[in-house]
Amino acid sequence: MDQRIDKQIKKNWLFEFQVKFFPYDMDSITEDLTRYYLCLQVRQNLLSGQ
Repeated sequence: MDQRIDKQIKKNWLFEFQVKFFPYDMDSITEDLTRYYLCLQVRQNLLSGQ
């Protein structure tokens, strides 16, 4: 952690910025398909340990 990142990484850099948003209230989701996809995503996150 004392060295700069560009000195530690020899290959091409690839940075990702990811945002997870979960609604506070499931009743705020009006579309059934959106609610279904959200449940699938939460399930996948739990199974993968994210």
